[in-house]
Amino acid sequence: MFSALWLPLTAVLFSDPAEPLRYQVTPARDLSSVRIAITVPCAGKTVDLTMPSWSPGYYILENFGDSLKSVTAASDDGTVRPVSHPARDTWHVDTFGAKSVTISYIRQILHESGRRGIFSGDPETVHYDGTSIYMYVVRQKTPKCIVSFDLEK
Repeated sequence: MFSALWLPLTAVLFSDPAEPLRYQVTPARDLSSVRIAITVPCAGKTVDLTMPSWSPGYYILENFGDSLKSVTAASDDGTVRPVSHPARDTWHVDTFGAKSVTISYIRQILHESGRRGIFSGDPETVHYDGTSIYMYVVRQKTPKCIVSFDLEK
């Protein structure tokens, strides 16, 4: 009986949402920072997000989450939701039953070369590795995602 109940429960707890995650990337006009907004469909009362501490093929601990600023969350109706930071690489959002939440944060751009995983480039160009900028939902590494770039002219 335990296994019969456990399988449907795990399917609900750990399944990918039907709606895709939506990432909105907005560089500052002067390219000093970039703002990321992730809209996450909610199936429960909380959402946990994490950020890698390393880049594939580059065997050094970078702790990308340490450089994030202004991590906030709002529900689909615009209500601010509490965000806590229980671990160096993890953020916890109380959704209070919202259909979706949008988590926003700012990442400074370092204009230097030779750094993998960290932003680099000249004053008019920005290059980045996705592991250094994108949070993802804990236990959901393969959901469908839509990434949009808001590039001002």
